[in-house]
Amino acid sequence: MKEYIKFFRDKSLLTALAIIVCAELAMQAGCYQPFLKKNSYAANVYKLTGHVLKKQIELDPEILIMGTSLAYEGLSVPILNQKLQALDLKAQSIAVRGAELVVQGMVLEKVLQKFTKVKYLVHVNEIERPWLANRHLTDYTLSMLAQLDRQRAWQRILEDAYNYGSFDRAFLASRLVAYRRDMGNLMISFDKRLKDFGKQLKEKRPHPYYYENQYRESLSLYKFATIEECLQKTTPFSPIPAGSDRFHRNAIFKTCNLAGEVKLDKIEKSPVTDLYFKRIDNLYRIIRDRNIQIINVFPPLPKYLEKANYPARIAFWQKEYGTVLGNKVIDLFACIPRENNADYYYDLIHLNALGMKLFSEQLGERLLQEIKKDREL
Repeated sequence: MKEYIKFFRDKSLLTALAIIVCAELAMQAGCYQPFLKKNSYAANVYKLTGHVLKKQIELDPEILIMGTSLAYEGLSVPILNQKLQALDLKAQSIAVRGAELVVQGMVLEKVLQKFTKVKYLVHVNEIERPWLANRHLTDYTLSMLAQLDRQRAWQRILEDAYNYGSFDRAFLASRLVAYRRDMGNLMISFDKRLKDFGKQLKEKRPHPYYYENQYRESLSLYKFATIEECLQKTTPFSPIPAGSDRFHRNAIFKTCNLAGEVKLDKIEKSPVTDLYFKRIDNLYRIIRDRNIQIINVFPPLPKYLEKANYPARIAFWQKEYGTVLGNKVIDLFACIPRENNADYYYDLIHLNALGMKLFSEQLGERLLQEIKKDREL
């Protein structure tokens, strides 16, 4: 017993414990958040929510755009607001890359604490998501939730029927656990992270919206006809055509590889689609409890994904999820011309600036129609 007491009184152990406790307290106070890795899932949530709330004095919206990278890359707040000016309405985007429904809901709850004028919520859906609903919490979902109200996030995790373990609890409770990989990257790439932090300090975001797609590159530069051919032409050793770069080539390769790996051959009801129904119902209940009207949007996708039969998947949504979706549904799956279709996409999933302009203009027109009908009732 004396040896145990001696061990726990050892100065080296006590010093190490004191350092860990102090580091945890500092991180709990938010000291590390400004240093998060650039463009990481955690950093994106932290910076986006902070920016749109900070700019509320310039843009206090009646319409919020919610979704994942399809909305983040695909919609232009300035173009939408130019269209909506006819009805004296303003929109703001809170779309987050890679965000599951639980994250989208948490971001929404945070901004609605300040945005009190919101009347409409435009939700840009991922059409294939009901067949890919995660039963387990991923690290990237936990890292985003860790930047928000963590106690409320845990309630949402339980409501959405995720399978969870002690590590998931620790991830949301301890900042040292949540930031362990980010801090590891900091140690390994200290010089690069320091430069990135310096650039972020100088970076100016004068506009009230957080992001505007500036990509000019397109799928058409690589001239492929199938997913298999795409993978052959975009390997790390493939030549880069004029107008593209290695980041663009890598993005196409990753999305083509994802399309090749994901199996979406069945369009039928299952325990996974029932799980997604439960989660989207939980999310929409929060919105409707605030008397906010939901407008669902099915976004455009490139011709290369036709084998996934997205029109049939949209029909599934409308049949199986109709009681949740409501009567305001805008189908823009085919809004991008089939001719020269690849000109409008940056990679196999996301639009480039040209595609964003077209999608935003068409959505703006349809929103005007929906809201005008709503006001006439």
